[in-house]
Amino acid sequence: MGLFSRNATLSAEQARVKREVDERTQKERELLERVALFPGSIAEYVTFRRYDVEVVDTERIDKGVSLSDWEGRELLFYLIENRDVEALVNFDPDKRGSYHSGGYGLPVRRKTIKKNGT
Repeated sequence: MGLFSRNATLSAEQARVKREVDERTQKERELLERVALFPGSIAEYVTFRRYDVEVVDTERIDKGVSLSDWEGRELLFYLIENRDVEALVNFDPDKRGSYHSGGYGLPVRRKTIKKNGT
């Protein structure tokens, strides 16, 4: 009985981990779908969107974001959720040519209008 009980516990744990991984993967897909991967310049993106945008500070030396590694993807997910990033401009896909599996660009968001202190 101990062996079967252990297998049931292990299977329940495996199911929980699988569920968590699936939920995380789905959330990442949804976040990536919210970001435009724009190969042109910031000026071209502004012309395309018909509103001003600003580069979002990554708080790192490198002002761009890479989709080619885990750290870069995590940074992008953070910027989407917390800094309203809507696009990566000057986007250069990885050598495989796949946009969502790798590449590099500058994160931008719609420029906010600051009100005067009056």
